Amino acid sequence: MPELPEVETFRAVLEQELCGRAIESVELKLPTIVGHPSPEAFVDGLVHRAIQ
Repeated sequence: MPELPEVETFRAVLEQELCGRAIESVELKLPTIVGHPSPEAFVDGLVHRAIQ
């Protein structure tokens, strides 16, 4: 099923603005929502990763 036009527009803008940039920090507002890995490991796994 094709994506909704507004979702595709938003995706394209995010891709243009964010691709190739690195995640500098992560703030997990609800740590209990992450079950596996641990919330700390989840955050550590994202920091400094590049967005593709």
